[in-house]
Amino acid sequence: MSLGCAIQNMLLMAQALSMGSAITSGKGVVSHSIRTLFQLNPDEEAICFINFGKIESIKPQRLRADFSNFISSI
Repeated sequence: MSLGCAIQNMLLMAQALSMGSAITSGKGVVSHSIRTLFQLNPDEEAICFINFGKIESIKPQRLRADFSNFISSI
């Protein structure tokens, strides 16, 4: 929980400073080259990377499912 809060605060601070930020996780942090770069032992694993920088282009938004397909009212 504390790690999640710390990451959120760092992302919010980047936004407040007009910086771009993103989180990389999953397959992006389990590769052999990443493990070697950070000298991770076999019993250690990376949780995520927090990326900061200048935004040069904005990624188009993903299409989201229409929530009315999942919600109904009486």
